[in-house]
Parts: sequence; structure tokens; C-alpha cells
Amino acid sequence: MKIFLSISLFLCSTTYLYAADLFNGELQHSEKCTGCHDSSIYSREDRKVSSKPRLVAQVNFCKNNLGLMWFDEEVSDVVEYLNKHYYKY
Repeated sequence: MKIFLSISLFLCSTTYLYAADLFNGELQHSEKCTGCHDSSIYSREDRKVSSKPRLVAQVNFCKNNLGLMWFDEEVSDVVEYLNKHYYKY
């Protein structure tokens, strides 16, 4: 039982080792995303994003479509920036 509890606590603690950098998310967004669209895309009624997993998928789609060489952490930064300022999931 103690081993199971220890393993569970370890797995939970390693899941969130990276805390998103909202400043970097805002910087990446303003440099790379606003060239294609303005912020009204995030609040329109027929928006594609309806959940946080969908937001992650959409940021990755845009990253790949633009050929951006973002690391996973940079994607997370942009996702968290967008979520905090627009989506609030």
C-alpha cells in the first residue's frame, strides 16, 4: 500500500513540473499569431475552440501550419496566455 501511494504521489508531482510563462505566451502570440488574425477570433460565436484540449489542438495546428519551431513549453505558454485572457477553461 505504501509503495502504491508513493508511486501515485510521484506521478502527480511530476505532471506539473512546468509552469507556463504567460509573458512568453503573450510575446509569442503577438509575434506569430496576430499576423493572421486579431483577438476577435477568440470571442466570436462560431469559434472552433470549445475546450482546453481543443485550444491545445488549435495552437498546435497553427504552429504546424505556420512552420513554427516551438517547443512544447512554448505551445503551453501560448495556450495558457490565450486561456487566461480569452477562453477561461
